[in-house]
Amino acid sequence: MTAQQDGAGTGGEMAADQVSLDHDLLTDRISRLIDLYDEMDAVRSEIEAVQGRQGSYVWSAEPSVQRFRSAYVSQLDALLATLGKVQQHIDTMRTALADSQRALLSQDEAAAELFDSLVDKLDGAGAPAGPPGQVFG
Repeated sequence: MTAQQDGAGTGGEMAADQVSLDHDLLTDRISRLIDLYDEMDAVRSEIEAVQGRQGSYVWSAEPSVQRFRSAYVSQLDALLATLGKVQQHIDTMRTALADSQRALLSQDEAAAELFDSLVDKLDGAGAPAGPPGQVFG
C-alpha cells in the first residue's frame, strides 16, 4: 500500500514521505509475519505434544474408545498438515515482502541517482544568468 492508497500524499507531501510510509508498511508486515510464524510454531509444538500422548496404551481397549482415539489422532494429523500449509503460505508472503523490499531499495537508488544528476547539473551550471543589474534572492 502506498501513501496515495492510504489517503496520504494528497496534500503536497514530499516523495520521501511516501517512500517512508512504504518502508514503514513493509517493516510492519515483516513484524506481523514473524509474530504469526512464532504463533504457528508454538501451536505446532503443543499439538505435537498432545499427539505424542495418544498412544494406544493411554486409551481403553474398548472398541468405541479406540475408534474415538483413531478419529482424534487423525484430526490432530490434519491440523498439523493445515499448520504446515499456513507456514508455507507465510514463507510465500516472506518471499513477496523480500521482493518488495528489493524493489523499494532499487527505487531509492534510482531516485538518489536522479537527485545526484540534478545536483551535478545545477553545480555545473553556476548561477542563473539574468538581465544586468537584476538581483535574485
